[in-house]
Amino acid sequence: MGQKMKLLVSPLLLLLLVMILLLTTSSSNSQSIIKTLPGYHGDLPFKLETGCVLHLHPFVENGEVELFYYFAESQRNPEEDPIIFNMPGGPGYSGLYSFAYGREGPLSFNDEHGLDNITFTLNPNSWTKVCFLLFKGWILYNIIISYT
Repeated sequence: MGQKMKLLVSPLLLLLLVMILLLTTSSSNSQSIIKTLPGYHGDLPFKLETGCVLHLHPFVENGEVELFYYFAESQRNPEEDPIIFNMPGGPGYSGLYSFAYGREGPLSFNDEHGLDNITFTLNPNSWTKVCFLLFKGWILYNIIISYT
């Protein structure tokens, strides 16, 4: 038990997963570079992009859903640093939690003064110090799903 476990992913499996994602995702015109946020004083000291990508989904009538994302650029060496894809799970769980309330995101969420006065501070231990972070947000359906 004293040994550290390493998770090894076959390069072939990784390539297959990337190909599936690329084949079921189309580009989107919905992307924005965010320079300021309410509750954070001044400009953000890192590059933050948000947007939606169109994704084909087998359980939706027209097959299309939009995936919202947050993308924070590495603050160390963007040309060489890796990308980590944070895909949270569970009902109602969004990448926003990991981005601003978890340990890995570039910001820390501060609600000490109540929900009417939320502020953000920089997370000194953010993973963006050494890598890019891509957080999956909410899934936005283009249609309303009804069960009959």
